[in-house]
Amino acid sequence: HRSSLTMVTLIVWLWFSTFAFEVVIAAEPRAFSSCGNGRRVVALTFDDGPDPKYDNIVMAELREFNVKATFFTAPGSRGYDNGAMCRMASKLREEGHQLEMHTIDHGHLPKMTLKQIDKEMRQSKEWVKNCTGGHEPKYFRPPYGELLPKQARHISNKLGQIISMWNVESDDADDDTKLTSDAIVQRVIERFEKNVGVGNSAVILMHDFYAGLRPTVVRKVIKYFKSLKYSFVTVDQCYGRCRQRVCKGSGGPTPYEDVYVP
Repeated sequence: HRSSLTMVTLIVWLWFSTFAFEVVIAAEPRAFSSCGNGRRVVALTFDDGPDPKYDNIVMAELREFNVKATFFTAPGSRGYDNGAMCRMASKLREEGHQLEMHTIDHGHLPKMTLKQIDKEMRQSKEWVKNCTGGHEPKYFRPPYGELLPKQARHISNKLGQIISMWNVESDDADDDTKLTSDAIVQRVIERFEKNVGVGNSAVILMHDFYAGLRPTVVRKVIKYFKSLKYSFVTVDQCYGRCRQRVCKGSGGPTPYEDVYVP
């Protein structure tokens, strides 16, 4: 009787574990594109680094105002020396900035299988850990913002990453190299005021290389939000304040094909 009872208990336990696992995998991904409406906070985020040259310029402008930002790494996207990028990743962390993942090679995730994504995420996480003495990223921004719903659930619920989108896109990586610093800043302001609205939180998408290439962009964006009495937060602080599995507010990622919208 005892062995039969043990067997029944084991079967019930296995059934419940399988059911619970399937529920977790099917659950809504942890994701955000905003820190929530009605909050005067702004998160400055930079993609595609670390950039051994231009991150120094970006950091100097952030340091001037004691602002901490979040950097999403894609070390294979620009072809820099790995050692120099590693040192910059460590330096960003030393200065108090948040360092998270943007994949290794900045590929198009919708074209990948879940197995390929697993490999990409594993390599990306290991790169950050090795360069920073053990820091494990927990936030992930998909390249180009592209992510299928099935992939979002997999990355969040199975791989444990929080998907980090945005609601103000600077388009500083626009092919038009004649764009001035002032033009980029004005674009950020117009999109924020039109799509998000003063008084609501903002998550701004920029890029290490282009922000550093056009000095004063970061400084002017900071001054604008300071004039509105906004506080600056990292993405961890942004998502944490929302206290919801999915955090969104006014505005959101540009709805191109395959762009993930929380």
